[in-house]
Amino acid sequence: MNHEADPRTQDRGRAVLTGLSHELRAPLQTLLGHLDLLGSEALGALSSEQSEAVAAATRSAERILSIARDVLEVARMDAGRETARKDNVDVSALLQAERDEATEFARARGLALELDCPGALTMCTDGAKLSRIVANLLSNALKYTETGSVWIQAGAEGGWGFVEVTDTGPGIPKDQHEAVFSEYVRLHDDPTGTGLGLSIVRRLADLLGGRVTLASRVGEGTRVRLDLPL
Repeated sequence: MNHEADPRTQDRGRAVLTGLSHELRAPLQTLLGHLDLLGSEALGALSSEQSEAVAAATRSAERILSIARDVLEVARMDAGRETARKDNVDVSALLQAERDEATEFARARGLALELDCPGALTMCTDGAKLSRIVANLLSNALKYTETGSVWIQAGAEGGWGFVEVTDTGPGIPKDQHEAVFSEYVRLHDDPTGTGLGLSIVRRLADLLGGRVTLASRVGEGTRVRLDLPL
């Protein structure tokens, strides 16, 4: 008996996921808008318990929206609808913006978030996709690091530019280094993850003509490096 998945069934499954993800986005964004009104007390003062409930609901809604976006992004890549629009990108400014965006989350977890980048680093690439890659790498690093720090380093060498995100987290066993770039593989059995983040990173890097590599040892942290042609 052939137990291999029928490609037609896989395609139908992807189509269902894509449709659901698309339909979820609009009501979730509306929900988040109303939660923002409640949280800002624009509709009236809240008790501390009500504020905590609104904050928890907001986090859950944002999580679902993030999942929907990830599934849609993978579907677009599978369909060949993602293209790179390359231009000269100020990588220094881009990384500073991503660091600023993640600073509050890092602070809340008691982690240091450092950036080491030359002041005039530019690359000919797609800035939006590079931002997406860095945001995914930072999200993973901050999420799985309990204590210590996360730092971003960037530079250029040999006609290539690079961006590295390094953490002092639990590390990844060597036999899982390649598997974590596959779809729906969750790091550290995390029940809240989609398992798509690093898969999206590698796909985007390929689209930009670059490459992603990972170095990690259990108990010593992880470094993910993105290399892109200058």
